[in-house]
Amino acid sequence: MEIIRGLENLKSLGEKSVVTIGMFDGVHKGHQRIIGATIEEARKRRARSVVLTFEPHPIEVLKPGSHPPILTSTELKAELIEALGVDIFLVVNFTKGFANLSPKEFIDRTILKLLDACCLVVGETFKFGKNAQGDVTFLKEYGSKKGFDIISIPLLEVNGKFVSSTYIRELLREGELQKVKEILGRYPRIIGEVIKGCGRGKSLGFCTANLRTADKASIPKRGVYAGFIEFNGERKMCTINIGTSPTFGGRRFKIETFIIDFKGDLYRKGVELEICARIRDEKTFRNEKELANQIREDIEVTKSLLFTGFSEYVKINRRKR
Repeated sequence: MEIIRGLENLKSLGEKSVVTIGMFDGVHKGHQRIIGATIEEARKRRARSVVLTFEPHPIEVLKPGSHPPILTSTELKAELIEALGVDIFLVVNFTKGFANLSPKEFIDRTILKLLDACCLVVGETFKFGKNAQGDVTFLKEYGSKKGFDIISIPLLEVNGKFVSSTYIRELLREGELQKVKEILGRYPRIIGEVIKGCGRGKSLGFCTANLRTADKASIPKRGVYAGFIEFNGERKMCTINIGTSPTFGGRRFKIETFIIDFKGDLYRKGVELEICARIRDEKTFRNEKELANQIREDIEVTKSLLFTGFSEYVKINRRKR
């Protein structure tokens, strides 16, 4: 997949394209359906498949400070979209000037002139252009005049709920990872950089990697989780703590990861977390010894979850209740 950042870096494709447009935050099953239809249509027409997205989030430009938590960074989004088989991933710099383009200007300048699109694939609720004046009805009318086709994809429904990035954020805030997985088709993932911590984990006997994520990254509910961490081509099981370390009177939100069967220094390394199961809520302990004992138990639960499988772990814990 070719990744192009900025319209100014877009050269002539030399052939027709089939384009889809959107933020695609999370690249959930609804997005996958739209992108899949784009790829299929491109193959039928012997054209290039193009996914066009924006950076930063349009809401951040139009109303600074108000955009929602981000489920997938542009880097992770590109990785997930590439796996679907897209030819070109185009990241457009969203500015106030770009936001002021009318629907006709956007289609003429970008979709037709730069991408030479013969077909546009969008969700049925898609809106674009200045003041969101453009929609599927406009596209079908304008496409008939300009000679390009429109394919409108209905919203995807899972368990009586329409799939959306907003719904996934709600589920993450509630710690509902299995429901998130059902909608994403995978467990939630976070990309970040390992930074210096305060060293408390080491004093307790558990060296942890502290993760810094992108601003406004969408993080699951505070608590302890089991998952995997990837770095330098390796994939390791880990126990993840998301919260403020209340036992020590902490206030700063952080993500701490204990990597099972690993000794080494990941400072300033880029890593990726896959968060698979919620173990427990964050809580305050009476002393460090009590906390250390709980961490040992959390690590054993992590191994149980990731070695024996989630269904078996759920059965065991149901019997305990």
